[in-house]
Amino acid sequence: MGQLLALFFSISYGLSNVFTSKAMEHGDIDRFTGLYITVLINTIINALVIIVYLSFVNSIEINLKGIMFFGIAGLLNSFLARGVFFAAIPYIGVSRSGAFKVISPVFAILGGVLILGEVLSTNAWIGALVVIFGVTFLSFETLRQSYKGNSSYLDVAGSIISVPKKGILLALMSGFFLGIGNVFRKLGVGCIPSSIVGVFIGSVVSLVSVAVFQVMKGKAKELVYATKHMNRDYFLSGLFSSVALYSVFMALKYIPVSYSNSIGASESLFTMLWSLIICGKKELLTIRTFIGTVIVVAGISLLMLF
Repeated sequence: MGQLLALFFSISYGLSNVFTSKAMEHGDIDRFTGLYITVLINTIINALVIIVYLSFVNSIEINLKGIMFFGIAGLLNSFLARGVFFAAIPYIGVSRSGAFKVISPVFAILGGVLILGEVLSTNAWIGALVVIFGVTFLSFETLRQSYKGNSSYLDVAGSIISVPKKGILLALMSGFFLGIGNVFRKLGVGCIPSSIVGVFIGSVVSLVSVAVFQVMKGKAKELVYATKHMNRDYFLSGLFSSVALYSVFMALKYIPVSYSNSIGASESLFTMLWSLIICGKKELLTIRTFIGTVIVVAGISLLMLF
């Protein structure tokens, strides 16, 4: 059950990424303002879900420790991870940033084992490593296609070495925040076993963080304008990211964060597939893409079986 929920997270977040990409093509608002809109939609949906939930259940058990863990997770995942990822794009581009961001499962596994004391079976380790390898393969294949005239991975590797170090560091930090953020989500679920509460707290913290960040940048008027004239694609991005967040929180109730984040690493695969379906980017369908897909599916199958 937990593995299926983690897989559904990847499917939903991949769809959210595609709509975010479509929204950014217009370029009429700052990217962080776009992030504010998606998190605002998350928060509104979460508030409605809690209201409906409370109409059927008398109360929700909460405690300070759980609120703190969920708040830290929201700050790390929805604000810092996305924020530094966006900051990396001007330096190294979105394809390169995604290639380095894929390291997040490594930090989640290390955090799960070192902080939470999770124990992975040999087969689970193999499955996690296969997923990470497959997603990395796909990321570098996407990166290779972004350079016309580069026909080998040696060319791509050389271009990565020559990119600004600040951009690489920012993209790696995004992966770090994502991985460690999921560890705090797991800690929060252990204190407050409610995905509804966890998602709501995380979205409120990230919403406030993004708003304060933009106001400090002098973008207060833009936030008001973007809220009144909401972009359809940012709205859909927020909608599907909400579905993804509920999926990953519920998954953490059943499986270790190491398993969940490794399966969640297939997000880039589903982003590619949704991009093909919605945007018609047929150039992504290469033999290397097919091989990478098979590797990711094999790794996910191992994790779901063991």
